[in-house]
Amino acid sequence: MSFVVALLVVVVTGLAGLPLSRRWGWSVEERLGAGVLVGCGALGTATLLVGLLPGGLKLAVWVVPALFAWPAWKGYGELRSLEFGRPKPDQAGRFLLVGIVLLALFSLVGALSFPDSLEWDSLAYHLAVPKLWLHAGQIGYVQGIHHSNFPFVVECAEMWGLAAAGYAGAKLVSWSLMVAGALTVYGMAKRWSGPAAGHWAALAVMASPVVAWEGGTAYIDHVHGLFAGLGVLYLGEWVKRRPDASVWPAGILLGLACASKLTGLQTLAVAGVAALVFVLRSRDRKVGPLLVAGALAFAIASPWLVKSFVYTGNPVYPFFYEKLGGKDWDGWRASIYRDEQQSFGVERTATGRSPALVGHAVLGLAYQPGRYTNPRQTEGGGSPTGAVGALAIVTLFLLAVRGPRDTVAKFTLTTVGLSLAAWFVLSQQSRYLATLAVVAAPFVPVVYGRGGWQWLGRVLVAGQAAATLFVLYTLQTKDQMQVLFGVVPPAAYQRARVGFTDPAQYLNADPEVTKVALYDEVFGFLLDKPYFWANPGHSKLIPYETISDGTGLADALRRLGFSHVYWNTMYLAPDAWDRFLAASGMQPGEPYSDKEREEMSRDLNLKWHMLVAEAVRSGRLVPEKAFGRRLIFKLN
Repeated sequence: MSFVVALLVVVVTGLAGLPLSRRWGWSVEERLGAGVLVGCGALGTATLLVGLLPGGLKLAVWVVPALFAWPAWKGYGELRSLEFGRPKPDQAGRFLLVGIVLLALFSLVGALSFPDSLEWDSLAYHLAVPKLWLHAGQIGYVQGIHHSNFPFVVECAEMWGLAAAGYAGAKLVSWSLMVAGALTVYGMAKRWSGPAAGHWAALAVMASPVVAWEGGTAYIDHVHGLFAGLGVLYLGEWVKRRPDASVWPAGILLGLACASKLTGLQTLAVAGVAALVFVLRSRDRKVGPLLVAGALAFAIASPWLVKSFVYTGNPVYPFFYEKLGGKDWDGWRASIYRDEQQSFGVERTATGRSPALVGHAVLGLAYQPGRYTNPRQTEGGGSPTGAVGALAIVTLFLLAVRGPRDTVAKFTLTTVGLSLAAWFVLSQQSRYLATLAVVAAPFVPVVYGRGGWQWLGRVLVAGQAAATLFVLYTLQTKDQMQVLFGVVPPAAYQRARVGFTDPAQYLNADPEVTKVALYDEVFGFLLDKPYFWANPGHSKLIPYETISDGTGLADALRRLGFSHVYWNTMYLAPDAWDRFLAASGMQPGEPYSDKEREEMSRDLNLKWHMLVAEAVRSGRLVPEKAFGRRLIFKLN
């Protein structure tokens, strides 16, 4: 079922997007791949516009397919007129094709598997927020999950798969978009450098760890990277071949980059500045088409920015709170979020990050980005699945030092340099630079296409593909395949990989559970009951600042309709855990002293620990079930 739904979404939207590129001079593969990317972007946008209406998601089931029927029919006629060649790859091409297929298959195994804790954000919000919208029948504001205000064009396209076939339906749409992006890169490289170049470029983008891994998840950085990277490359082609090239594809794809992730606004800005400089330095200084493309990109992004502004008062909520403000937020919560974003990468000093550490950051992107991705980024514990890859980094470096001195290459390198500078200053999360893998890929056959450089290119491409396959297999594919082949029951796999599984099943089965306050747990996707991220840093709904004791907390939770509280205490240090048990009366011991209460009250991150303990000790929160250190309480 999930395959059928994903295939239907991809085919229909791909056909609808195909006629756009009729006059752009693209290769057949390029047109097909980009048609899917643009078509799914249009699907996500249409779903938003209809879904914002009261009961809109129920209406969207009829309205959105009707909107796509005629464009898809026109696209089918366009498809029948295309002339498909029969590529005959040489021995090297066949080897490259094997690598592409293996990477796609490993990623496909991930797409068919239940999201585990390595897919943190899939469970936390990429899948969870659309599930909440589907239950509500409308796209709206989700208090306490500020991510619901991010641009969600990819998630809204995947939501069709989620609604019809669950997590696998959504993840298969994500996987299909990765494949479509690789096909687009294949066609671009083929048009630039000949038929053999396509295989090298396609394998290069697929071999990036962050692309191959995310293609099997509900994450969206790989799709965002395809939107942004291809938009930059097409803008470079326009800069080089004005007026013989169209600026429209750049505007559309950069707009979808902004509609898929707020960092797209940064890419749009730096690419626009770079293009303006190149245009003003040329003989033909007409900037009109560039301004039109920028306006088109902003128009595509604007529904998401307007939605956020209407719901929160801030178009880029929760960012830039100090300048733009925002509903249900304040300076303390903004500082928590800002500090978390800036915890990635090289350590900050009192004066900021030292430019001398740029090399450390670049090398971290290339292999093991322990400090550049979750989890435990401050300790260097992040997963290698977040790496951009050595191939992309080395290719861009060699492109800069040895050419070719082509306008597209110069423009691309300028945009990459500006993007890296902004990334280094703002948030050094490696996934935010998935774009680098995309912009580097078409240059792989160019940089390594002659003389002794060919051997280096082959070693790098083969080594990167092998390393990515090894990482995927070691971390997840070997276990996922055991589930898909029936060796391990799906329930056992999910229970072993996601600690919230048993508590969630218990809460779902209990008819007395009406609404759950989740503490130190964000995997609400597993719940079929209403829930809320209750930690103070997520929202101001629970007034922790003014609550003075456990009775006050229980009263506040009851007024808000909560029937149960869940706390994942696995993150508590052993001494803090023992002290909580004693203070709550769950084991012999004394309540918190006046001195302890005073000290904990100064920090909201500690105060709620005290309030929960006191609510339990007073009998207002009754321990109901424990799964190890995962506790369920009932409001009395």
